[in-house]
Amino acid sequence: MGTLGRVLQPRPARKSGTLVLLAVSLALQLWALYKPGSPGPEQLPFPHADKVVHFVLFLLPAVALARLRAPRWAPWLLVAHAPLSEAIQSLIPHRGVDPLDIVADVVGIAVGCWLGRRPGQPAD
Repeated sequence: MGTLGRVLQPRPARKSGTLVLLAVSLALQLWALYKPGSPGPEQLPFPHADKVVHFVLFLLPAVALARLRAPRWAPWLLVAHAPLSEAIQSLIPHRGVDPLDIVADVVGIAVGCWLGRRPGQPAD
């Protein structure tokens, strides 16, 4: 492996930190998306704050996957989870379905994949 290859490889400490980010962000995502009840519009700090939450909940694991150089199909699991989570939320008491949540999720994934790329890593 050449010098450039060694430079681009994540250091073990950095890789383990990224794995922790992935695990924590996925756990947080599952908790936030599937806990019964959600704040009503009057309880949100600003209009559409829930879209920001959706954006961040999908951005963080996408960043981690990109930093880990996960296979190309891995972010597509997050994309598939976006509409699936909305469908499941329709079955949870006091939760609703909002197609704009799916848009916020997918935008979060795209931005996360872009932010997680390393310098010198080619765009796919």
